[in-house]
Amino acid sequence: MKHYAKFLLVAFFTGFFCVINCAKNGTIKELSDIILLFGFYNVNYYPQYIMEITYWFIPLLLFQIIYGTYIYRHFCCASIYFFSRCCNRTVWFLKEMLVLYLFAVVYLFVLIFSGFMAANLFTPVKIGQVSILLLGYYLLIHSLFLLFTTLLINILAILFTSNVSFMIVEGISLFGVAVFCLMGNYFVTQDEFLPQYTWMLKLNPIAHLIFSVHGSSIERLNCLINVNGISFDLNLSVFVYLAGIVIVMISGCFIVNYHDFLNVNQEIGGI
Repeated sequence: MKHYAKFLLVAFFTGFFCVINCAKNGTIKELSDIILLFGFYNVNYYPQYIMEITYWFIPLLLFQIIYGTYIYRHFCCASIYFFSRCCNRTVWFLKEMLVLYLFAVVYLFVLIFSGFMAANLFTPVKIGQVSILLLGYYLLIHSLFLLFTTLLINILAILFTSNVSFMIVEGISLFGVAVFCLMGNYFVTQDEFLPQYTWMLKLNPIAHLIFSVHGSSIERLNCLINVNGISFDLNLSVFVYLAGIVIVMISGCFIVNYHDFLNVNQEIGGI
């Protein structure tokens, strides 16, 4: 765990340099402005925003790269020595999953904190009540996304290899980005997203990260994020990622209990 904890420095430097490029003009006045940046608030459903969404997706991508083999490598290392004495692999897997989620939450918090520090170099940043509420939703939704995707990478790595599993998950993510950025060309009339196509947003795993296409039943929060007038509640994104995590968790419990250790150890030489 200590080996992976040091990688939280990646979150610090990434958050700092991502925000400092946007804070030079002094437009960041509140903590909510920083959270919205990491929540893809400046992204819209047109092809010209693909670079913007890629820029703010980098912190999430780095987490997936660093922790994409966290459980997988522990499973390979423990398979011979640990599991010969421990018969309950399901409990072991769930504990590893919990640690991975804690890493995701802390990683995102460090990201926001370092961005807050960077913005304060240019102008004092206020922390209001709506900022705290928005921070709660940001940490919840984005941490669930990181747990879902990173856990999936780890599980697929056991079945295939870490390289193949990473390519599968990131391939799906890139497809989601491409679909989102093309939607404005086909499903928008006079700058208004057609309501009958909101189901396409809700099926896109990447769209659930983007706050600018969301709304909220909390009026103060809805006024802050719902710039497009789309009926897409933040709570739905929480539910979707939770559902995905449950499916991957059940699959993971089955795999760690029945997968052949020798096949798992092929990639890293049984280390």
